[in-house]
Amino acid sequence: MIKRTTWVFLGIFALLILALVYWQRSGQSEVSEPTPTAALPLLSLDVNALREVRIENDAGSIWRYQRNEQGAWASLDPLAPVEATVGITPTINALTELRVLNTLTEEPPDEVMGLKQPAFTITLTTANGRQEVIQIGAVTPTGRGYYVRVNDSAVSVVSKYQVDDILTLAIATPTPEQPLQTETAPPASSP
Repeated sequence: MIKRTTWVFLGIFALLILALVYWQRSGQSEVSEPTPTAALPLLSLDVNALREVRIENDAGSIWRYQRNEQGAWASLDPLAPVEATVGITPTINALTELRVLNTLTEEPPDEVMGLKQPAFTITLTTANGRQEVIQIGAVTPTGRGYYVRVNDSAVSVVSKYQVDDILTLAIATPTPEQPLQTETAPPASSP
């Protein structure tokens, strides 16, 4: 038969276990599931209001596109090949659809973010003359975004992949200062 002291110790042990369970559960507050928020747009600009897009890189090359009365985009560079404007409409649409991943509350110096001399400056002009100037700086330390400033506002981070897709047009299209690269045959060696 079990002695009385054993029952007392078992009772105390059971009370300690119940107290421990209660303490653990009461210490946890109700944690609600975080709901993802939609990323804010970088620009508050309607793509149909755009009339001109100017892209300039840090080397000084400039690409300009303008919308005609029919709504079609065309290069303002007379030397640009026709195929240079084929993909510009989706590219310009993508510009107006850029989303902010993060807005910096404490900004590092412009030199660190690559915004003292931006890699690219994109100027969007609307039909009424309003301009939005987007400065694209350096890649963030994570490698997934670019530092971006619009019209001297706070610095934001946008997707590197979206920006790279948009800038592919500017990098691939020749300018008068940067003609298309053509392969040349190596000089024949004389025996």
